[in-house]
Amino acid sequence: MATKSMAPLPRHRILHHLRLEWESHHRRLVYKYNAVHSFLYEPDIKDLEDLAAGMTLEQADFCCNKSVALYIMTAEKSLFPRAYLLLEMLHNHLYDKWFRPYRRELEYGQFLARTIVPQCPSLPTGARPGDVVDIVIPVHAAICNRAEEARLALKELGPSLQSKSVLKPRLPREYWRGLNRNRSLLSIIRHQEFFILQPLFRALAIVIRGESFNAQVLDIGQLSVLVIRTGVEEGLSAPISFDPIAHQISALFHGSHRETAVETALDTAVDFVMDLEEREVAAFGLRPDPVASTRGLEDGCFRGPSFRHKAIQLGWAQWGDDPLVGPSSQWVDLEKHEEKPRWSEREVERIQAAGELKVAPAPGQIWSEREIQLWNARAKERMRAAGELKAAPAPGEVSAVLSPV
Repeated sequence: MATKSMAPLPRHRILHHLRLEWESHHRRLVYKYNAVHSFLYEPDIKDLEDLAAGMTLEQADFCCNKSVALYIMTAEKSLFPRAYLLLEMLHNHLYDKWFRPYRRELEYGQFLARTIVPQCPSLPTGARPGDVVDIVIPVHAAICNRAEEARLALKELGPSLQSKSVLKPRLPREYWRGLNRNRSLLSIIRHQEFFILQPLFRALAIVIRGESFNAQVLDIGQLSVLVIRTGVEEGLSAPISFDPIAHQISALFHGSHRETAVETALDTAVDFVMDLEEREVAAFGLRPDPVASTRGLEDGCFRGPSFRHKAIQLGWAQWGDDPLVGPSSQWVDLEKHEEKPRWSEREVERIQAAGELKVAPAPGQIWSEREIQLWNARAKERMRAAGELKAAPAPGEVSAVLSPV
């Protein structure tokens, strides 16, 4: 007996389905580079020349299309395993504040922040806020300069030099990494045009001191942070001023070269950065350009051909010559799809079964009871491993910290 084929979906439902998949991919990508220990950027800041030489293309690219660098620093010999919980709470909280269902530009790794965890100890014992400013500014400058230099060097790489054996010092280490994921070297070079080191990223840095975090922190948004103006403001529409958050600043500090830093809550710092991000978009438009950067569904982080293939499976061919083009932020008709995106239980189970990126769904997405149980059990295990949980929390206690619903 012949198998009955599935009726093709309407155009708006195909686009809705694809956007949900794109958002799911983006969530896992950001989690991977900002919260998974084996993928974190952990530079050795004691030697800035070595820091630059050791930067891979992946690390350089993921500094791009972000509005701020978020450093986690400590005078302790190690942040782990305690930092596992901090990184996951940070990821959930930042994604919650930044994410807008269906409408955020996601391509080329666009996100609010890039988390950087310098090798410990990254601060001297007893370091004061002014000392932290003096340490962070040259480190941040070295990271930004190297990320830009590495990408530009790769863009200039001619066909005769596209081999591992003829690397030049300016090129990023392991720039060919990714070829085993069906990405040609030519496409990797072409994608660099849309990985943009944002002027705002150069101008600001946020520092969380590891000593300020413990498992009893109930509201990560109230964690005290240091927001540093680096003094590099070329390319911004206007200078940066802390005046808009003056009433929420608990202390003001200066580096040895009069760079300014303020102490405030994480939520205040994030809102401040997002307001500046909106100011820059209003002045210059979106960068990278949403239309130019998504021609042919190119991305540099996701694989466009897989989305075209999925669209055909869902019945896109019935729409004749209508091309599937980006940006994906314009795919969903909000009058027809008002509900927030959700992860299916099947998708979460598949991710967990593969042992990859055990990340909670984004705020507003739907959790099954089983998903909440798995997430909270994992949080407890990490807290116990850190020696910060002697007894299991009461029902609902951990979910109050980690669960975004």
